[in-house]
Amino acid sequence: MQAATGPRFAALIATLLSSSFLPGSVPWQEQEDRETPTTFSRVERAWPGAVTSIEESTLSKLEIREGRLFRSIRGIEHELLSVFGKPTGRILSLCAHPMGTVFVAAEQGLFATAQGFDVLDPLDLRDGVPKGRPVGLVLDRKNRLWLATEAGGFACIDTRFFYGRSFSAQDGLPKAPFSGLALGTSSALLLKNEDGIWRYLLADGAGPSLDVGGAARRTAGRDGSLSLELGGAGLGGVSFRYRLGASHLWQPLTVTDGKARITGLRPGRQGIRIVALDRELNASGELVLDLVVPYPELFDKATLLPLLALGALFLFAAFCWRAHRAGGTKQQYVRAALSTIVSTIFVCQVLVACIPHGKSWPFVGFDMYTERYEHLGLLYKPRLIGIDSNRRRFAIHPRQAGWSSDGYWQALVPLIHESATRGKDFLDAFRERNPGLDLQQYIVETQKTRLSSEGPVPVAPTVLSWYPRTLR
Repeated sequence: MQAATGPRFAALIATLLSSSFLPGSVPWQEQEDRETPTTFSRVERAWPGAVTSIEESTLSKLEIREGRLFRSIRGIEHELLSVFGKPTGRILSLCAHPMGTVFVAAEQGLFATAQGFDVLDPLDLRDGVPKGRPVGLVLDRKNRLWLATEAGGFACIDTRFFYGRSFSAQDGLPKAPFSGLALGTSSALLLKNEDGIWRYLLADGAGPSLDVGGAARRTAGRDGSLSLELGGAGLGGVSFRYRLGASHLWQPLTVTDGKARITGLRPGRQGIRIVALDRELNASGELVLDLVVPYPELFDKATLLPLLALGALFLFAAFCWRAHRAGGTKQQYVRAALSTIVSTIFVCQVLVACIPHGKSWPFVGFDMYTERYEHLGLLYKPRLIGIDSNRRRFAIHPRQAGWSSDGYWQALVPLIHESATRGKDFLDAFRERNPGLDLQQYIVETQKTRLSSEGPVPVAPTVLSWYPRTLR
């Protein structure tokens, strides 16, 4: 009994002498593997410094020297500048995405580059990202960007859609100004200010919860608005986002006193997906609502279809009268009928282009217009890429796996947002239909072209999804 209690007593004394019972700073290794994240705690350790060089491949290397970024390929070196030729300020740090994109923190903001793109493209950051001069940028094990700014901003940023969540004083954020941000381990961040180094442990548990009041099927108002009752709980409180139909973009959803309102909905039937996000952008499960948006009275089926039918009948009568004057043969009447059909389709397409609600009419596929889209001076085009066992890339199409839909984006959306569950199904179907192709992994990315004053300039693509996460 005495021998058994001796080591336990020694362990108890060591625990009592540990940092959790002593005033002042906390030794770095003491709470390294804690499962529950804490607020920021001060630590005593050497500052690891920023990442200033990255091996992109066996032949290509990026390196920061004297505040400038250089790429060396087979010993030939050149400097990378902004796509617009504007100054980036001093280059501060680099971090590499597993699929090849390199994110760059500079005094004038955040940029991206990749092999084959010898320019720095400014990131089009959306809501939730703090403004100001960056002092550090790191990528964690879940491929989220973490940004610290000199003025005291600290945020987590999604690397697919570049929205973020900024921390506040309620999250235990140390006082500004900040002077550095680094990755301590795969589960901890290091933030530096004038008081020293602070550690933040990343959460490693379940995501937030989401509650939506009411039925799963909803009807919006004729003005294109929908009211919702939302609730949820998560680390640091929750924010909400939604996406509509086959759209791949998550939009912010403001909730006040448990109530939210979505406006600008197109008429028709569509699904609406809602998620809750905690302060580290961990997401809840998607909640799907079946949404019906009525058409404005003028464009309701009860009004529109009779008008179109009457117009088509008038056109047919006009063409028949013309055929009768020309001789009234059977061939001329058939031509009159075909002319009526072609003219009706042409008029419908013109109305689609002129009427805001036209693209959501049942006989017009909205996604046929969105294979490419332009936003804030960028032209986006989706691309599905396959990777073989030798890590060679080749273009593939969803149809090769038997996946078909009205538009290219519609086929890709499940691979973007449901890759964990649909990725294996896609690979299995592709391999079964294409036994001669060695497909080991797929990547969904958007090719981007920056519309500059000197013409279109290809820039680093944005990776939206890939499966499986690692290649053997």
